[in-house]
Amino acid sequence: MEGDDQQDPLVDNVRALLDGHIVLDRSLTAQNHYPPISLLDSLSRLMPSVCTAAHLEKAQQLRRLLATYRRSEDLIQIGAYQRGSDQILDRAIEVLPEMRQFVRQRSDEVAPFEDSISRFLKLPS
Repeated sequence: MEGDDQQDPLVDNVRALLDGHIVLDRSLTAQNHYPPISLLDSLSRLMPSVCTAAHLEKAQQLRRLLATYRRSEDLIQIGAYQRGSDQILDRAIEVLPEMRQFVRQRSDEVAPFEDSISRFLKLPS
């Protein structure tokens, strides 16, 4: 979508018709994070039908942690968050570096599906 307008009527209609969509995030690109996929804004309606129960559960756990972190990111960045105030946020802060490392991939890197799933299921949550 042009200008990153998530509320553009055309974009909104297309999104309603598709079974999934991948949202790219310019701020991730600016951080040299490739591919710059916004995990919280991207969606697959077919995921529950094509993933194992363990894969789906891990994905849901990690999405919850990412959402918790995003909700409080400003407080964390300015140093206003006090560790111990929110157990889920504390856990999100702990696992975020490993999660970020997992979702990055060099353009010359090969990531076989089975290896990726195995690594994904080993991520802390």
